[in-house]
Amino acid sequence: MLKHIKNTIKSLTELVKRQNFSEVTEINPFLAFKDIHKGESVFIIGNGPSLKPEDLDKIKDSRFFTIASNKIYKIFPQTSWRPNYYTIEDTGVCKSSKEDIKQQITCPIFAGDYLKEWLVGSNNPIFFHQIQRVQPPTLPNFSTNLLEGINCGGTVTYSMMQIAVWMGFTEIVLLGVDFHYKLPNELNEVSGFPGYKGYKADKEINASNYFVPDYFSETEVIFAPDMETSKCAYAAAKAFSEQSGALVIKNATRGGKLEVFERVDFESILSK
Repeated sequence: MLKHIKNTIKSLTELVKRQNFSEVTEINPFLAFKDIHKGESVFIIGNGPSLKPEDLDKIKDSRFFTIASNKIYKIFPQTSWRPNYYTIEDTGVCKSSKEDIKQQITCPIFAGDYLKEWLVGSNNPIFFHQIQRVQPPTLPNFSTNLLEGINCGGTVTYSMMQIAVWMGFTEIVLLGVDFHYKLPNELNEVSGFPGYKGYKADKEINASNYFVPDYFSETEVIFAPDMETSKCAYAAAKAFSEQSGALVIKNATRGGKLEVFERVDFESILSK
């Protein structure tokens, strides 16, 4: 914990030192986060069933920063860990979670600019333009300039990767990104979102897909995951990391079906 406090103070100090800080952040608040974690390491925390609160407790006192998303606050009662950054781009999740986000997310929030009406009163969210997704098998671009926007990859994990690179992280490790979903036999078109399929989850489906069985209520309409688009996005992230020569992306998820990135042991990477 002490190390995280020191790192946070260091990051804030660097921000204050920047020339015309107040002016540039008024132009685009993302400028304040450019390269503030240059050369550092980050865990991108997924919401899969493999995510365990005891793993988050271990990360809390490590060299790693963390970026989390969506309904991660549902694990807060089981751990004293809290994310350093939070991201949301799912309209349905934002609508149903707006009060929880307002009350429980105290770190910087990065959100799609189409979510503004539901995040009023939250912790000064920073909004990004989301560049429309491309259709598989085309790989999406990997944005290195968040002032222009973040490329959609069909999963918030891809957006978090682009945000991490913008902030200067050179080691990204995934945890709780299971990339495997149990879905009901019938999917229906989501009202107001032509072409998007969705479903309502019961506790069995929640327990199969997320870290708690009440992740979604039985009344919420959930967007069905776009696995092909997401897989292309992960391939694009891997290609970007290999081409950059300065970025490493690894997967420390316990189990799951995401095999795009090098697998690493969670305990081992923490000890390095």
